[in-house]
Amino acid sequence: MTVRTAALEAALKERDKSESEAKASREKLSQMERLGVISQMGSMLAHELKQPIASIINYAAGLKLYLKKESDKNALTLETVGFMSDEAKRIAGIVDRVRGYAKHRSAELKAVDFRGAALAAAQIVERHDSMNVPISWLTCEAGPGGRALVMGDALELELLVLNLLRNAVQAVAEIPDGRILLSLRQTEEGRWILSVTDNGAALSDEAFARLESLGESVKPEGLGIGLSICRGIADRHGAKLRFCREKPSGITAQFIIDGIETRQ
Repeated sequence: MTVRTAALEAALKERDKSESEAKASREKLSQMERLGVISQMGSMLAHELKQPIASIINYAAGLKLYLKKESDKNALTLETVGFMSDEAKRIAGIVDRVRGYAKHRSAELKAVDFRGAALAAAQIVERHDSMNVPISWLTCEAGPGGRALVMGDALELELLVLNLLRNAVQAVAEIPDGRILLSLRQTEEGRWILSVTDNGAALSDEAFARLESLGESVKPEGLGIGLSICRGIADRHGAKLRFCREKPSGITAQFIIDGIETRQ
């Protein structure tokens, strides 16, 4: 009996030791993952704030020049100030979101208009990042009220679409007839599918495998905030992000998310 008791105590101690080591390993891995996410989000912050800040500076400079004139055009002044306000709010939203990630606090998902987020993202890219590459909507469907309602976070969805578009712009930047095609449609099951198609250079099997499995950059200049973050946004929304190769070349990125009617 004494031998069995000793063996049992030894086994329990070994189990406790193993559990403690496993817990320590998980905590270490979690810390490494947090540091990686914070690093990536820091890169996102620098990248995403660059354009809005530049826009504010340009709007302010234009407003100063305008105010030097004696002509009375209050409507134009108000419009310019409105642009500045919108960009400033965008900066504030990005900063708040990054702070939330750093503190492991995500914004609560709520009913938002995915169509509006996609249109806003496309407008920003056309205005600032298109590099004169044609961006065309093949279809942009809408549900009741002209919206595509989903459970989500409007800023995160906009950032995801922004980066898919910017990736496509980079892919066709050196192609004489480069073009980007967009579509937003709803399936019979109520899911919304956003497709971003470019006619960039064909990817090798190895590069496409990396694109699908790791979400890593397949371009020397990188992919904006990174597809790993885009995948994280997709995961948090219960959505899917997938890619397919077009013929003879090019990539289609698809973001698939349930419509609000299908989410109870």
